[in-house]
Amino acid sequence: MLYEYLCDNCELEHTVVKPHTEYNREEKCTACGEVLRRLFSGKIGLHQTRVQEKYFSHVHGRVVDGEIHERKLAKQKGMIELGNEKPEKHLKPKRKEYEI
Repeated sequence: MLYEYLCDNCELEHTVVKPHTEYNREEKCTACGEVLRRLFSGKIGLHQTRVQEKYFSHVHGRVVDGEIHERKLAKQKGMIELGNEKPEKHLKPKRKEYEI
């Protein structure tokens, strides 16, 4: 989890990453060594987590609620996502002509 601290001595703000089980552990200022005071902001920061946010999808021409919503819309429209695989994988194979 991310925790925000303030040094009352030198007025530097620090962001500390530590597990939630150690939330009471004291942190010291890297500049002066004083014990930091924890700030309580209205937001919670989780280390290495992805937050789904709304964004404008140019493909769909509208705002979507994240990748899952965008994939759901694409599936409803019959769109196929092309990734690292070759586009030929998604095309119908041509008929082979045989010589007699």
